[in-house]
Amino acid sequence: PILFAIGPQHKGDLISTAEIDLSSLKTEMADEKWQKEAHAILHLAGSDPSGYLGRLTEAEQKALDDIRAQVNGSNPNHGMSDADLLRYLRAREFNLQKTFKMISASLAWIEKIKPASIPLEECRMVYDLGGALPFGKDKVGRQAMWFFTKHHKPKEVCQAAIKNAFYMMTYCTQSLSPGQECFAVVFDLEGYGMKNADLTWCWNVIDSLQNHYPERMGMCLLLSPPSVFSMLWKVVKPWLAPRTVSKIHFIDGDVKHKLRALFDADQIPAALGGTGNVTPQGFIQAKCGPPPPPAAKKKGWFSWGRRSSDEAGAGTVLDAPPPMEALGEEGKKVMDSCVQENDKESEDGSSK
Repeated sequence: PILFAIGPQHKGDLISTAEIDLSSLKTEMADEKWQKEAHAILHLAGSDPSGYLGRLTEAEQKALDDIRAQVNGSNPNHGMSDADLLRYLRAREFNLQKTFKMISASLAWIEKIKPASIPLEECRMVYDLGGALPFGKDKVGRQAMWFFTKHHKPKEVCQAAIKNAFYMMTYCTQSLSPGQECFAVVFDLEGYGMKNADLTWCWNVIDSLQNHYPERMGMCLLLSPPSVFSMLWKVVKPWLAPRTVSKIHFIDGDVKHKLRALFDADQIPAALGGTGNVTPQGFIQAKCGPPPPPAAKKKGWFSWGRRSSDEAGAGTVLDAPPPMEALGEEGKKVMDSCVQENDKESEDGSSK
């Protein structure tokens, strides 16, 4: 506060200066509060007192030994380390029967989908549209993946986008810093609308994240969520385990400033206020070259992507919609709204 004498003729200046000083103080207090929140967000994953290598209870060590023996007996070439087995055990609260069932299903899924062998070319329309980017690391060394949701086109790229999510989860897992088990996920919801809502993508990606990449997500940031997103969140939240929900954080206000508490500037894409010089388009062109020309007799630069998206799922249907029992009445309404918005978007695009 300003504590000095001032003449009556400067009374207005005093009020103005005090207001500025109070505003600055509020900003500093808000910054200090956010710094503490950001620290908690960064260090939530892995903060359990036990359940990890080097800090196992006697019962947890026995469970690890038992599950290792079971998995080795059923699939000697499973390729899972003790740290991997512990992720599945934590996800099933060290219940051996549930953990073994989960691991068996996961190994079968990996054999079928082969996420580590997904050709990036099959996902490229997602990048050419500017929809996703694996880039940078947060301040504790977790590889990050960024989704720019206003560029998602469910009717055109759902299959390719699901495959790309599998690609990015695998890419980020393989790019982790030593001692890290988790990756970071950031959704930029600026400009998001019903035309971008995609419950099929959400269902398939959540299912794979929780059942086949358990304990891999260290934090998930939802930036600048618009009011329409609340409809989708009501449907999606029940699909998530409480442990997963605890790692999801809604961030609004000056998100570009707030991100600096979680990532260094050069680890943030330029679109979100960072100095990172990689864009989705730049990433894919560096990996796969320039985009192919439009298909003959098709409208629009990205018409080739419809063909690419179809080919991406050859032999494996990845974009099966969520079952009706998982949707509920609210979900059915959202699903119907999504279909209507996407049909309208397709009609608008074809009429141009």
